[in-house]
Amino acid sequence: MKHLLLMLVMFMVSNHMNSSIISVLSWNILGPATRDVERFGFVQGDYSRLEKTIAVIQQYQADIICLQEVDKISLHYLNHILLCDYHCVAYQEKGLHGGVVVYAKRLLFEVEKTFECSLSSGDKNKPGALAGGVLTHVDKIPLFIGSIHFSRSHDRRSMNSGKMQIEAIYEALRDSLPQQIIFAGDFNTLYEEMLYESLPFMNILWPISFNLFSHQSFTANRSDGNFLSIDHVMFSHIKLIEKDSMVGNRDYIHKAVLVTREIMKHELFQLVQKVVPSDHLPMFVLFDIDFYIKQEKIEQRGDSMFLNYGAGVKKVNK
Repeated sequence: MKHLLLMLVMFMVSNHMNSSIISVLSWNILGPATRDVERFGFVQGDYSRLEKTIAVIQQYQADIICLQEVDKISLHYLNHILLCDYHCVAYQEKGLHGGVVVYAKRLLFEVEKTFECSLSSGDKNKPGALAGGVLTHVDKIPLFIGSIHFSRSHDRRSMNSGKMQIEAIYEALRDSLPQQIIFAGDFNTLYEEMLYESLPFMNILWPISFNLFSHQSFTANRSDGNFLSIDHVMFSHIKLIEKDSMVGNRDYIHKAVLVTREIMKHELFQLVQKVVPSDHLPMFVLFDIDFYIKQEKIEQRGDSMFLNYGAGVKKVNK
């Protein structure tokens, strides 16, 4: 009986370790910009909040972590805490606003190839940034993960800058990636524009059926109290597990219904302080990275069975 129980426990542990379900945390942690007290006074500023930021990241226990606005000092402390359990896959600087970084759990992934790209936005002083890598999951499934921070101007004449940065990603990566792809980060692009312009444009350039994590949540609030949804997760050839994916966390999900009434200044301060020490909220998204691979294998077996059966019938008829 003890031997049977031990076998059962070992099976459950093995089954968990080999699961193709992975979790991705994406978060703009509001890096060096917090020194600007006039603009970001509603967030407790400077590096004193870094400890709290890292604690929030650890609470999610995500398999992959994509962060934006990470400066070199923040990167040093993040590495000090995370590198026991995670690979630091890649880091790309992004001017005065810190950089982008990707971490992947050592128990689940091996890093095969890394990418660090500055993305042309049409303004040489404001490039976007991409850091990412091709990973191999323990189940031998290849996956590309990229942390993104686009640069965008408020000038309507530069609205094409998002498409320019998508083109830069395509040119840098198109010949090097598996079909299983995740891009996560601060796209500085409103949800409607992502859904109706950026996503179709990506699928025209790169016809491998990209999708978008859809939600009804705001992801960012500027210093003027203006709520926006500009953080996104774009993915291809993997299945989104929507019921367990969220903006915010399980204790506090920042749904749009919460901001349909006017939020006073003191309420806004409490909102940010209670949830996360940033002007952006984390996005936590789950995927089954093996789902479509399994489907294709089933379809291929089905075609093979059908062809064999047909050939057999034909032979008998002769």
